[in-house]
Amino acid sequence: VIDEAPQVKTFVLQCNQRAPGKVWQGHLPGQHVALTLMINGRLQTRAFSISNANSDSGNVHLTVKLNAASAHRLSVSAWMHAHLKTGTKLAVSAPNGQFVLPSDQSQSQERPILLLSATSESPVRSA
Repeated sequence: VIDEAPQVKTFVLQCNQRAPGKVWQGHLPGQHVALTLMINGRLQTRAFSISNANSDSGNVHLTVKLNAASAHRLSVSAWMHAHLKTGTKLAVSAPNGQFVLPSDQSQSQERPILLLSATSESPVRSA
């Protein structure tokens, strides 16, 4: 867990390489993963953008800001800030998302590119 700024932490996740079939295959810039946590007896799932480039270590960084909208008792962001420690095991999805540069665009510097993104404090799914 890296404290980046007030109410901003980066959580460095490492895939459990010993789990059968659970080898991290890497991600494309702009993709996200979903974390599923048990919070107050309810499964909560929330998507987070991956904030690092692929690395040989296979680590995935999630940079999460805690704000007033995410401070309620069932918030995944608030739970992560308060409880997520080194060694905690999490359910994490494979990388997902189409908000990536097309392969032909990433090779060309001829056309300018504008990338926009946003976030939501709404859970992806509650069970």
